[in-house]
Amino acid sequence: MFGATGGLNDSPACKLCCEAAIALKIPVFVPNLYPFYSVPDGFCEVAPAAGDELEILSDGAELRATADRTVDILSFAGDFIFPTPPKVGRRTRLSLSGLVLDGRGVPEQWSETDYGILRRVGAVNSSAEHFEMRHCKIRNFYGHGVRAIGTQSSTIEHCSAENVGGHWYAYDTYDAFGDAFYHAYAQDGAEIRIQHSPMTGYPEKYSRAGCVFEFSSARYEAIIEDSPIVGYERSVHVEEQGSKISLRIHRSHMSRTRVGLFILGDEMSDARVELVDTYIDYADGDYGGQSLVSNQSSAALAIERVAMRATKQPFLARFGPRTTLRDCIIDWNGLPGAIELSSISAVRTTFRGIRANGSAHTSRVALRAIECRFEGDPGALFLDSADGANWVAENSFSSGPVVRANIGPEWRGQYGTLPIRAPIDPLARSVAAES
Repeated sequence: MFGATGGLNDSPACKLCCEAAIALKIPVFVPNLYPFYSVPDGFCEVAPAAGDELEILSDGAELRATADRTVDILSFAGDFIFPTPPKVGRRTRLSLSGLVLDGRGVPEQWSETDYGILRRVGAVNSSAEHFEMRHCKIRNFYGHGVRAIGTQSSTIEHCSAENVGGHWYAYDTYDAFGDAFYHAYAQDGAEIRIQHSPMTGYPEKYSRAGCVFEFSSARYEAIIEDSPIVGYERSVHVEEQGSKISLRIHRSHMSRTRVGLFILGDEMSDARVELVDTYIDYADGDYGGQSLVSNQSSAALAIERVAMRATKQPFLARFGPRTTLRDCIIDWNGLPGAIELSSISAVRTTFRGIRANGSAHTSRVALRAIECRFEGDPGALFLDSADGANWVAENSFSSGPVVRANIGPEWRGQYGTLPIRAPIDPLARSVAAES
């Protein structure tokens, strides 16, 4: 590798190697010969031209950012300036396999209030149209793990992110840094896959987000599968304007979070998000006054075989319009809070642990509950449709006189005479996975 020896600074040799590999159209192999390669100025810093491809392979070699300054270990983005969308149709490709990326040279800076002097370290910054990352480990990055911008296809498989994230708490925490896997400006028809790739933030701290999808107005597909997310304020963050994203989240449990699924955006009536076979547990606190799920968009949201539980008060779960709940458990865990059920359909879903000052309410449109269970304090679940909305309950029952209502003339449930049955077993972490 052009003289890289695992010494104090292998950055110059590694960068020359990457530039030569692109010119010769051959892969770079990083041999696992030393405890680590020291790359204080990064391993790769390429401004890709049209048609450029770079493949980096390894048998487990570690690339370590050893200097306390802002740097990306692998930069394949050139003069791209975020958040300006990159050019499309350039046929660029970045492929990574078998690497260990460590950013420990930059320390955690949770209490820093001046964004201008923060040092942020990233594992990968890519504007390649086609991005692949397999069997890689990313750890100790106070900044970000992967940033993939303007992709036509992106695959992250059998990777891991550990101690990856961070958060700037001083002013604008919304669009700063602190994500494990971040995608923005996906192209029309793009496919993004994150599979078998767990994400873990810093212990006892909340990083910004585990997976992020934003700034795209295109029609594209994304999947998060078998990828647990732990220690992020928002486990999955979707922020689009006019996007037609189809996002599927399967068997990707979320814990030590505040909002498991956060969706924000305008003109998203063609967007769809599925959350299946997952639990959202240890929702400790809130983000913007909301917890568990926050859907502030017109996207269709389908939640199936999902168990979710709040652990710190207060909380407001906001499912938003066009939501279906099927075979789910939503657990207040005996905490005061509320759940906004505007225009949703709930089938075989249990609402449990409701305290007397908990509430559920609709706005303008109806909730339909079919074969659902309500468990909690007497009168705790307040169904408020004073604005003319309708509540419909069919074949539902409660463990006692849980429900009180301010309802319109179209109420067709059995309020006041709901059959009383014994509560179900306590919520277990395996409920969703074993259903």
